[in-house]
Amino acid sequence: EALPETANQGLKELLMHAFETGETYVTQEQEIKLLHNGKLKQFYLKVMYQPLRDENNIVVGIMGLADDITDTVRKRQGIAENELRSRMAIASAELGTYQINLLTDRITGNKQFYKLFNLKDTTKREKFITKLHPPDLVQRGKIYKAALVSGKLFYEARIVHSDNSMHWLKIYGKVLFDDLKRPVKLLGVIDDITQEKIFEKEKNEFILQQIIESNRLQLFESVISHIKDGVIIIAVSKDTSTSKIIYSNDALTNITGY
Repeated sequence: EALPETANQGLKELLMHAFETGETYVTQEQEIKLLHNGKLKQFYLKVMYQPLRDENNIVVGIMGLADDITDTVRKRQGIAENELRSRMAIASAELGTYQINLLTDRITGNKQFYKLFNLKDTTKREKFITKLHPPDLVQRGKIYKAALVSGKLFYEARIVHSDNSMHWLKIYGKVLFDDLKRPVKLLGVIDDITQEKIFEKEKNEFILQQIIESNRLQLFESVISHIKDGVIIIAVSKDTSTSKIIYSNDALTNITGY
């Protein structure tokens, strides 16, 4: 009578079951809709129905207890949803994820992580380190040592696959510490930035070539603008009537008067 909105939500059946069997019933997470400020609102309750007995051990009533755990459940659901989104984002971005137990030096990761390092399943950390291009090891060592103090890891390094191809990796990490401020675990994400590096190299080479060509043109103009011989450049087309003079120096003007 007090909660008519619960009539078809299973609570009465659970209560009667406890009454008829004499068994205490506990549900850890009962989803139920209750009227709240005149509107139906979804709650999550931890419910217990405990039989009450008389001196002859006969069940004469039920004591019902309900603990509102809505906030706890929703926080857990939110964490689960965020974790799912993160996993989907990582999968779509083809990112490698890994974790290192700094006490045992054991490393584990997802499938993409092993693919990036061109390795099969292994927990031996040194196997991954030996994949790094030797010239990058010194800098990586300094950055890693600093991360054990700061808690933050970031560096770029090259690795060599079994086919001798070179790949660039961007590596992020976060170090976790225990209560005594000792580093115990490293969680990280790795991104293959090989294509970005190739594009950057090609872009820089293109810019450099443009600078060289520009300097060549400036040098050319500087030379022909100071010589006494007339210089003329004509863009020739198949129809000679449409050919155009696209350059002439001052000496040509002095010689021809045009």
